[in-house]
Amino acid sequence: MRQPFSYVSVSEAWDKMAKAGVELLESERVSTHEALGRILAENVVSQTRIPRDDITHYDGYAIRSLDTSNAGVNPVLLKVVGKIYPGERARSGIQEGEAFYVATGAPLPDGSDAVLALEMTRPVGNDRIEVRAEVRLGEHVIRAGADVEIGDIVLPKGKTLSSQDIALLALLKIESIEVLKKPVVSILSIGDELVDKMSPHSFLLSRWIEFHGGVPIDLGIARDNINDIRNKLLEALKADVVLTIGACSMGEKDLMADAIKSAAEPRLIFHGVKIKPGRVSGFGMLSGKPIVMLPGLIQSTIVGFHFLVLPLLQSIRGLPLSSAWNTVTAKLAESLDFRKFTPFKKATFVKVEQTSDGLVAHPIRGDSSFFTTVTKANGIVMAQENVTHIEKDEIVVVHMLPN
Repeated sequence: MRQPFSYVSVSEAWDKMAKAGVELLESERVSTHEALGRILAENVVSQTRIPRDDITHYDGYAIRSLDTSNAGVNPVLLKVVGKIYPGERARSGIQEGEAFYVATGAPLPDGSDAVLALEMTRPVGNDRIEVRAEVRLGEHVIRAGADVEIGDIVLPKGKTLSSQDIALLALLKIESIEVLKKPVVSILSIGDELVDKMSPHSFLLSRWIEFHGGVPIDLGIARDNINDIRNKLLEALKADVVLTIGACSMGEKDLMADAIKSAAEPRLIFHGVKIKPGRVSGFGMLSGKPIVMLPGLIQSTIVGFHFLVLPLLQSIRGLPLSSAWNTVTAKLAESLDFRKFTPFKKATFVKVEQTSDGLVAHPIRGDSSFFTTVTKANGIVMAQENVTHIEKDEIVVVHMLPN
C-alpha cells in the first residue's frame, strides 16, 4: 500500500527544484535575423554610436550660433553654400556668415553648432537667408551618441528578444548574437485508455512549451505498466526536461513514481504540492535530468504546468522563477469561497475581460476534469494558503494563460 503524500508548499517545491542540480542550458550563436523570441546569453554592448554624427532634428539650416547673437535686434543675412541630406556629408566645413541647408537626419558640417528651423527664415535672393532671432548653441541638434554611446549595454543578458530589439541590432550592424539554446521538453502521457489515441493534454502543453520558447517532443503514450513507463522514461532523457502526464496519484495504476524509483540513478525529490488543483504533482531527477510529474485531470495538469514546469524552464535558463508568468490585476466579478484544502494555494480559472471600469475577472466553474472550463478561461486567480474567502470586487492578481 502506498504511503500518503507528504505535501510541500509551492515555495518549498521551487526551492527543492532550484537545489536539485539541474544543469543550465548552454548557449549558441545565431544570426540576428533568426533571433526573434530567443533569450540573450550575454549583454549586447554597442561598438558604435547612434547617431554616429551630430544630426539635425528639423529641416532647416546648419549655422554657427555665434553668427546670430544680435539677430533679434539687427537681422542677419547668411549665405547658403550647400545642401546636405541624410547619408551625405558636407565637402567642406562652415565658415563665418555661412549656412548649409540640411534635411531632417542629415549630419551637420564641421564648424556648425546649431540648426535654424526652415520656417524661422526668409529667403533673400537665390543664395541668402535672413535670420531675425538669436539661435542658441545646440538648438535643434541631436548630438552624436545621444541615443546609443560606444560601450553602452543596449540589451541585457536574459532579455527575450522582440522585433524592436532585432531592429536595434540591425541598426548597430550586429549580425550575430549569443543566445540560450531552446529547452527541449519530452512529454510522456500515461494510461491504457489513451493508447492509439491523441493526448489532448500533450497537444496543449506542446503548444505552450513552444509559446515559452521551448521545443516539445511528444513521446506518445505509455501503458499502465511499470516496464513500459520506465522504458519510455529512458527514451525521454534525450531532452533537457522530462514532463509526464497522469499516473501520479495513489490508485493501483498510478505507477509513475514507482517507475522513476525503479530506474537507474533515481531521485524522487517531492511528490505532492500544496496547490489545488494539481496537488499530486511531483518532481524528481533521473540520470541528471529533471522530471516533472503532472496529474491527468486537465485543470490539475494546467495548474501543475503553470506553477512547476514554467518556473523550471526559467531556472535552467538562469532566469528568475517569477519571470515565467505574465500577470495582470483585475476586479473579481464574483466572490470565491474555499471550503477544502485550506492550507493550500487554491487556483480558480477565470475569464478576464476589458470593461469601461478596467479589467474584470469572471470565475469559470467546473470540476477539475472539465475541459470546457479551461477553453473558456484565459487566466488563473490564486488564493493564498489559509485564505477561505475572496470578496466580490476585490482586486486580484491574474496569471494569464498563453494565448
